[in-house]
Amino acid sequence: ENSFSCLSRVWESASCFHGFSTLLHLSIALWANVDGRNTRFPSVTTILTEKSRFCCIFARMSLLKELSTGLSVVRKACLMAVRVRKMASEGSLWKADKSAVTIADLAIQAIALHELSSLFSEDSFIAEESSLTVRGKPELSARVREVLAKEGCELSESQILEILDKGGALSTSGRVWTLDPVDGTRGFIDGGQYAVALAFLVDGFVEIGIIGCPALPDTLTGSSGRVGSIFYAVRGRGAIEIGLGDDSRHDLRADGDAPIRVVEAAESNVTSYAHSAFVASTLGWGSDPPVRRDSCCKYAMIARGQACSFIKQPKVSYVEKVWDHAAGVLILTDAGGKVTDGSGIPFDFSSGRELNLNNRGIIAAASASLHCEILQAIDEARGALGLHRTRKSKVTPVALCTGFPIQSATGPYCLSGRA
Repeated sequence: ENSFSCLSRVWESASCFHGFSTLLHLSIALWANVDGRNTRFPSVTTILTEKSRFCCIFARMSLLKELSTGLSVVRKACLMAVRVRKMASEGSLWKADKSAVTIADLAIQAIALHELSSLFSEDSFIAEESSLTVRGKPELSARVREVLAKEGCELSESQILEILDKGGALSTSGRVWTLDPVDGTRGFIDGGQYAVALAFLVDGFVEIGIIGCPALPDTLTGSSGRVGSIFYAVRGRGAIEIGLGDDSRHDLRADGDAPIRVVEAAESNVTSYAHSAFVASTLGWGSDPPVRRDSCCKYAMIARGQACSFIKQPKVSYVEKVWDHAAGVLILTDAGGKVTDGSGIPFDFSSGRELNLNNRGIIAAASASLHCEILQAIDEARGALGLHRTRKSKVTPVALCTGFPIQSATGPYCLSGRA
């Protein structure tokens, strides 16, 4: 009996060592099952068929260092953003693509990549900002260094430039961290919602997703008084919300009957409000006006059961970025929701900084059944919206409900209105 107990512990502790553990497990199983009476160890056949699943589970358990580091980085970034937002001299600049960039963007990216790269020196990083925003602007650089110094991070100008450019990786193969230091920069400046989004990917698959929402109230009315939360998920292990300023913690579960039917982007230049309105009307939600919020906090609102769906139809020239969606897609999926592009195609995070050009639009829903209804509503509204079919294969709503894609030669709808 003592020998079996010892071997049981060996089984549990060695399972994450792929080749070695497989050989060990086979040896144990052959020995333990030799008399045909053992029930404590799986058979040789079971080991061979289930080994990959066991290794996957233990591999995710081994992400504890990545998760704890990511949570620490996002918490520190959120608290920094809150302080910078209160600074009267915070200021902002304009980048070439006309999106606002603040001192908080640059300082958060610098401190986040500094901490992550010091612990995971072999990993790659994809982040929104670059040193081009700071180069040749000594006043801006000085203000970024000032903010970092208040956080106990003393960096020279050259060090800041170097760290910012560490986020310039192009590929999502291997171990990659994606970061949006302040998602919803306009909301940050104007007093609306914003978020810090961090994700950890392995060969294009999101393994960890973390979103910090410093200004998001605990309730829709804000009556509870608690503001600020961090949402996170490790793939396949559920989604969790923790308080930014307290020790509160609870599991997340999306709700298809949430009080807000549709939450959409706050900026009309990145989405079509008419598209969402047509879909909502088709679903019988016409009397429920959409709620508009900046940043990826929309994913968090659905995951915590405050909203049913997030529908986005971007302008023709807009391409989604990996840092905007990797963390939110994982969190909502692990909370029981479903996320695809506007044609029902899952997001492809293996294509690098920008999502695959085949991914157009966003449908995020609290459940697979609701997601199916939204796709059907888009199908019914195509005439009024002036949508056209493309030559690409279509994943039908029925297939999406079952989880098994059924290809059709007719092609999906091109929500941009162009064939």
